[in-house]
Amino acid sequence: PTSRSTPTPNYNTFNVGFNATGITHYGYNDLLPYAPDSHVTSDLAEIQRMGGRVIRIFVANKHISDDEAANRLDRFLTRTASYNISVIASLIDFYNSGFGPQGVSYNRCDFNPCLLGEDFFNGGFRDRYKPFVQTIVNRNKNHSNIYAWEIGNELKYESDSGVFISFMNEMSSFIKGLDPSHPISTGMLSATHTGLSPSDLYPNLSNIDIINVNTYN
Repeated sequence: PTSRSTPTPNYNTFNVGFNATGITHYGYNDLLPYAPDSHVTSDLAEIQRMGGRVIRIFVANKHISDDEAANRLDRFLTRTASYNISVIASLIDFYNSGFGPQGVSYNRCDFNPCLLGEDFFNGGFRDRYKPFVQTIVNRNKNHSNIYAWEIGNELKYESDSGVFISFMNEMSSFIKGLDPSHPISTGMLSATHTGLSPSDLYPNLSNIDIINVNTYN
């Protein structure tokens, strides 16, 4: 039988993980209006039945305040703990999917949907994204079933690798300062996605504990 106590992630064991990015926002009738709250319960029960121990979710929602996003994550972490499931909390989506903090501008539109662009990585992230992260982390860092804070989903800024690495280091240092107890994940698609090799990118990232790679081939 699966324990119903609050889990402490064990990084030395194999964990089956699930990507259910929007589940934090089920039942609120805004970003995902056709996903009722009952789907949270049914999804978590099925993930547990299949042996799932980790779920990756998107925290941000362009329709709600930072405080409300923090409250939703708080409630979701409490629910997942009862299923012995830990959470990778991805803090912003690179794509303008709606899973970005309220007020963040996606102004690189040579792609559909629009993307986070030059303004964001060259310092604009400090205006809305960084305060959002502070609110989210401070409100939820005491949950023991946070598997990792993920800086963002598939982030890249291939026009200037130095700017991108500086952004990653500033944010990872900032998060680690707020919450030294939980790991930080890159959230990138891959090193190649950023225009760099692994040996050029990963040794230059400070405070990164987990490298994740999303593969589509």
